[in-house]
Amino acid sequence: MNFDAWTKRGTTSFLATVVILSTATGQGLPGLTASSSGLVCAYRKGGTAGAFTGVSLTGTGTLGSWGSGWFKEIDPTLAPGYYEFGVPDAALSSGNYVDFNFQGAAAMAQTPFRILLTALDPQTAALTNGTSDLNAIADALLDRANAIETGLTPRQALRLTAAGDGGLLSGAGTGSIAILGAGVGTTRVTATTDASGNRTAVTLNL
Repeated sequence: MNFDAWTKRGTTSFLATVVILSTATGQGLPGLTASSSGLVCAYRKGGTAGAFTGVSLTGTGTLGSWGSGWFKEIDPTLAPGYYEFGVPDAALSSGNYVDFNFQGAAAMAQTPFRILLTALDPQTAALTNGTSDLNAIADALLDRANAIETGLTPRQALRLTAAGDGGLLSGAGTGSIAILGAGVGTTRVTATTDASGNRTAVTLNL
């Protein structure tokens, strides 16, 4: 693959950079336009049974402004062979990746590239709803079943750790102790102890 990018699945108005090489020199091929003779572009969504879908290239517009099939040389002097490409929205609507292919113009090497599609937006680090999505990810990790011990999630383990380090303790020396959660009135640990203070039975309130 000539170029790999990644973006959130369902992204619209996505601009990609395509590097097209010359078959004669192996270096960047300048001078192509959307109407260059023989130049074609097509895409195929990964993991599908479908064939490639052709893209209608257009040169109408300005650099940095998306249009479906937009194809424009960026800087033939400083970066020959670099082109801006307006990825069609339909290509990014579903799937895990989409493969593109440019070919056909005179002296042009076949130019495939892949765009990976993810649930995560690489620009905002949000799935759909910003901070609420990040909180949902954190909650899912904290409440992952059996992640610390069988029947114990990370959130529950942290509650017990906080209780042991900073919670009030009552009943010391009586054979039955209670440890509150750190800064709260909820009893997190109730334990039966022997004459030496060893715990012989423990009840956890998670």
